[in-house]
Amino acid sequence: MFEFLTGDNDKIFMEWSDKYATGSKPIDDDHRGLFNIVNHYYNAVHHGEAQESLDAILDLVEKYIQEHFAREERLMSELGFKHLHEHKKMHADLAKAFFATRLSYHLSPGEFDSDAFLLFMQTWLTKHILTEDQKLVPYIDRERRTRREELSS
Repeated sequence: MFEFLTGDNDKIFMEWSDKYATGSKPIDDDHRGLFNIVNHYYNAVHHGEAQESLDAILDLVEKYIQEHFAREERLMSELGFKHLHEHKKMHADLAKAFFATRLSYHLSPGEFDSDAFLLFMQTWLTKHILTEDQKLVPYIDRERRTRREELSS
């Protein structure tokens, strides 16, 4: 969903691997896209273009929050995910932290700490995907097995 072209000199700050996969293509594509957004910003920071890129990055992260969280919560509801209420609260807390960061940037753009923002995004993504989103995997696997069984009978 979110994609940037990368240059030859671009570095990887957050590398996607299968350990982050949930087995849901739309969810995994969203997660990969956010890794890409963070990597794009990381490279902008290290090429001295952070200020010019930050508004666009913050807009993309906001769009991600709105679209991805809704998509993930809808899937969780469809699959009967028993931790949906708690997961929605985590999403709300993450969104609140992001919007506080965004407000801080708009109030004092010259004081914005790009490294702290990158660390926030890295920690948020890796911790949330590896600990919380992975709880969805058995539900996705069960749904996939059920569909296969229905097709084979």
